[in-house]
Amino acid sequence: MPHTPKDDGRPVNLADIAEQVGVSMMTVSLALRDSPRISAKTKAKVLAKAEQLGYTRDPEVSRLMAYIRNRRVTKLQANLGFMHCLPEGFNTSTYIWSLYEGCKKQAANMGYSLNTLCLTQKGMTRRRMAEIIDSRNIQGVVMAPIPPELGFQPGERMDPNQIAGVNIGYSVTDPLYSRVTFNHYQAIFSGYGSTAELGYQRIGLALQTVASRRVRDLWLAGFTAWQTVNLRSLRVEPLIVEEDWKDSLHFWLKSQKPDVVLTQTLQTLDTISSLGFKVPQDVGVAFLNANFFKAPCCRYHSKHDP
Repeated sequence: MPHTPKDDGRPVNLADIAEQVGVSMMTVSLALRDSPRISAKTKAKVLAKAEQLGYTRDPEVSRLMAYIRNRRVTKLQANLGFMHCLPEGFNTSTYIWSLYEGCKKQAANMGYSLNTLCLTQKGMTRRRMAEIIDSRNIQGVVMAPIPPELGFQPGERMDPNQIAGVNIGYSVTDPLYSRVTFNHYQAIFSGYGSTAELGYQRIGLALQTVASRRVRDLWLAGFTAWQTVNLRSLRVEPLIVEEDWKDSLHFWLKSQKPDVVLTQTLQTLDTISSLGFKVPQDVGVAFLNANFFKAPCCRYHSKHDP
């Protein structure tokens, strides 16, 4: 039986994979980088063996060539930070917890650990955050969305010039890192098309203003574009309101007569039910980007896992 790195506790490297697959180290390296120079069959063998042996990439490899040549185990740990504004922890937001778990899993796949950094922790200042980032050897940060009611931006308590980062969603405007976000525009197209395939004809969009603004009105833009391109009749005017949500929703349901409502929160479903409408008998409800609750309706799932 071939000797494996697990037998003596050292980390798996390219040579170990190459030996067990029966190819060169260069072939293994190219396969792991998904190079077109390697056949699909060989690539599949290399990837399968790498997974079996528990191989993970080392992000410090380019700066630690001596470590690779000498095959010494080092305690050096490459860290990333997950910045959030929930001083009571992730238990107050299933959404943020889901984002954290997805980031943590992908960081581990790339050889990094993920540290949580709370910007609203008591006593947190720019100087204190800078000290934490340095002491933990954090080399990049992921910025979680900020609750709109907080009225706070991360740039107030961290120096964006100190470290590279990326923002999730549109709520963080300071610092202006690159951003990654759910495709709200495409979600409306998919939601509209899926509900139409189910036989619904009068498809409506109902959002509170804060929810629409939070995603730069991209749901509204997609909804309007879909109706313009695909419908000549049966159009339903979208409902985007700031106040008097219940009364406005009631008037809209009566006047526009949608047979299904695209929306974001359970509050809309609860309000429709409280107004005497039966779901889905009187009107259907489909949720946009809603992963974390159960309800008698359709939903569009945004996948946070890598």
